Amino acid sequence: MIDNSNPSEMMLEVDQLISDNKIAEAKDLLDEILVSEPGFGRAHNHLGWIYDVKLKQRTRLKNTTN
Repeated sequence: MIDNSNPSEMMLEVDQLISDNKIAEAKDLLDEILVSEPGFGRAHNHLGWIYDVKLKQRTRLKNTTN
């Protein structure tokens, strides 16, 4: 069971969600982490990666199918 009061433990769940390609859920959990711990750098890094890599891929896929 993940301790939702411990950002480091919550990051384990984020990593699993990303591995399972559950990007929206991972983003939501990262947002939750940052609400409680705004200075938690690892969450900022993961969130930036999601926006830079995963969401850009989705945009590129949408543009190539239109």
